[in-house]
Amino acid sequence: MPERLCDMVLTPADAKGLEYQSVCVLDPGRVLSRLEAATERMATHPSPAPQEQEHRTAIDQLRVALSRATETLAFVDVAGDEEAHALSTELLEDAAPYHADDLVEHFADDAPPDERVQARTHDARALIDTAPGRAWQRACQAMRLLGDPHLPNGVSDERVRVEAHTTLLATAARLLVDGVPAAVRRPEVVNMAAEAIVLLGATDH
Repeated sequence: MPERLCDMVLTPADAKGLEYQSVCVLDPGRVLSRLEAATERMATHPSPAPQEQEHRTAIDQLRVALSRATETLAFVDVAGDEEAHALSTELLEDAAPYHADDLVEHFADDAPPDERVQARTHDARALIDTAPGRAWQRACQAMRLLGDPHLPNGVSDERVRVEAHTTLLATAARLLVDGVPAAVRRPEVVNMAAEAIVLLGATDH
């Protein structure tokens, strides 16, 4: 990390006991990968007490980092391999992928939730022919930004919710027919599309 940015980044120890509306965790995939490897080693080979303590401390530090956000938690994986990135995705479960520019936009944007969703559905439809991977990111973001319609930061307008779900389904269909871009995982497309179908069904009833 550049030295000029170090004062802007908290360690888990610095952040303990604090809360923030939004939190970005740097390279959690790499940490998860190390923890998983250490857990597998300890399961087959007993470790000395200091190593076990170090392992428990690393888990506690990650738990502290992940629990500081009250609204938005972002994983920023700038290092690590595909396996590390997959571990991040697995832990977040229902997260949407963000390009770095999108993440900056997300934190700077103070538009109402429905306008933020509509901007992303519009982008997804406009980009599908020229940048299908980017279109997929924007469609996923739109769906995840819907939130709970009963909460202030959620979208209650049913038309906007339906448009976000149908846009994601249309984008998923194009990717599955034309070919999933290298940066997008096929199971992710299938799973998100299945979720959108379920949510659309619940809307119809």
